[in-house]
Amino acid sequence: MKLTVAVPVWNNKEIAWLCIESLRRQKEVDFEWELIIFEEEQDQQLGHQYFNDLAPVDMRYMTHQQKQSLGRKWYAMINAAHPDSEGVVFCDADDYCHPYVLRDTLDAFRSGYDWFCHADGYFYDFNTGKIIQYSSRKRPGIRLSARMDIAKKLPDKVRPRLIHAWFNAHMKPQNMLFSQTDHWEKGLFTNGHNSISKSRDRYFEKPVKPFRGTDKDLEDIVPAEVVKKIRSMGINKRR
Repeated sequence: MKLTVAVPVWNNKEIAWLCIESLRRQKEVDFEWELIIFEEEQDQQLGHQYFNDLAPVDMRYMTHQQKQSLGRKWYAMINAAHPDSEGVVFCDADDYCHPYVLRDTLDAFRSGYDWFCHADGYFYDFNTGKIIQYSSRKRPGIRLSARMDIAKKLPDKVRPRLIHAWFNAHMKPQNMLFSQTDHWEKGLFTNGHNSISKSRDRYFEKPVKPFRGTDKDLEDIVPAEVVKKIRSMGINKRR
């Protein structure tokens, strides 16, 4: 087992398929990897069978009766990983990973880096259909991965919303690699469908650093089938 892909699911049920779809379309993957899903028990719970039907590899489904912070979800999935896994790819259920994220991550680990991340990415707003571009080489970056021995240092109690601060504190410039390719151009982050993402609306209304405007359309970034499904979702009514 080379890589573990960890996907936490929260209040983004309408688009929980997006990340899984991107994992189905990974390229140059000639190695074993596993998928772990963590979803709390709740009225709108999608459940094991929903993700099992979508998953491109054997999938492990985890759940909990009470709402868990993102840090607790990461901790649980990391410690449930296969003992031979070399690293973990931290994914969000409402994002679309570019087609080489698994290949590039493993190559970074094999080159001796503890952390792999991206400095650039497109962000899509379901409310308006706007796309903006993120660009920053500040830690911890976006679309983050870590070697398993480093990831296992994550404590089981991290204050809510501070998980990325923990990542940043444990990343050193000499042991992290920002992606050196343009593969990121075929990946997409979204503003989701939850209260946390709603706070990001201002970035789409008036982009400021590290965001800026772009003339890219969905068709320039993700496959036509994915574009069609995104446009047909009809969830841009949150406001």
